[in-house]
Amino acid sequence: MTRHDTKRLPAAATGVVRVDEAHLELLTELIRLAWSPAASVEHVRQARRAAAAVNPHGQGEEVPTFLFMADGRALGHLTTIPVVLWADGREHRAYWFKGFWVRPEHRNGPVGFLLLKEAMRHLEASLSMVVQPAPRRLFAAFGLRDLGVIPNYVRLLNPAGVLQRLDRSGHGIVPAWLARLASQRLCAKAAGAAAGLALKAWTLPQPSARRAALEPVAGLDPDAVDRLWRHNRDRLLLAPSSDHAHLRARYIGKRDIYQAVTLQDPRLGFAILRRPRQTGDRRLGNVRLATLADLFYPLDQPRLGLRLLAAAEQMARELGADALLCSSSHRALRPLLRRRGYVPLGGNVHFMARGDGIAAIDLADCWLLRGDGEADDAL
Repeated sequence: MTRHDTKRLPAAATGVVRVDEAHLELLTELIRLAWSPAASVEHVRQARRAAAAVNPHGQGEEVPTFLFMADGRALGHLTTIPVVLWADGREHRAYWFKGFWVRPEHRNGPVGFLLLKEAMRHLEASLSMVVQPAPRRLFAAFGLRDLGVIPNYVRLLNPAGVLQRLDRSGHGIVPAWLARLASQRLCAKAAGAAAGLALKAWTLPQPSARRAALEPVAGLDPDAVDRLWRHNRDRLLLAPSSDHAHLRARYIGKRDIYQAVTLQDPRLGFAILRRPRQTGDRRLGNVRLATLADLFYPLDQPRLGLRLLAAAEQMARELGADALLCSSSHRALRPLLRRRGYVPLGGNVHFMARGDGIAAIDLADCWLLRGDGEADDAL
């Protein structure tokens, strides 16, 4: 059970505090520095209240957030996302780690270590989607097991446009041969047209996206979503809850970012699309990339999974996307993605976890997508 006994320090003391109302100004100052220069104390207060209101471990209970304090300043930050985790045949109180950040001038010191040490005293099952080696090593030191890299797959929706706009920035996001081809304008145009025809031929014999609908996540029927979760969960070894309470906490209120895709009946499954950025992704030559943040369908009916993927692709096109990114760990999705023409893109996000019944699970038995842990906000 989460404990709430973190000491409250005098303003000039050094150590880790669990954030409450008294720390909002210092928290806001750090948020401005790290992520959002326009953040205000009132905005941070409202965001914390909104998160508490949908906390699955207790409505109104503040989400655990920690600051490392020294000389009246916040030097480091770590927050969490409460989640109900299905693992080992039962539900667990779990938390995603999020927003692990230390001021640059203090990154070679003990700040990150002490933040994580204090957080671990309060949390039972803990999860993280992490890219950089340094935080991975630190999480591992505190008992989080690295289950591996979550694979990325991309479906080209506008192949000619994508190949003509790919850059050669050296980020390693696209294969070198594809970047070289993209640099040759005429070749890229011809190859893009050929790829488009090939994708149509490859996917033609499959279930269509007829009756697909794009709607606000808030429009999904709660009972239908909950029934689908109960239908699926015993078929899964590990999965963050996909019931309506989870969708409400994660996506509702963000209509300008997320849209739900259904086959006009959420009992048949749903997908959650993250809209492409209007300006595109500069690392990919301003390609407009939509993200499949969530996908859930009756797992004993893979044809419905194919139909949902086709529907998500159709709706992503309508939102102006050039390509659709899907990061998915579970073995059941791999043949469906192949059949829909998704291309493996490599991966950089590691899934790390600690808790009873978690350590022995294989990554391919975990139902994880890009929206879990709010990992869909970056490629």
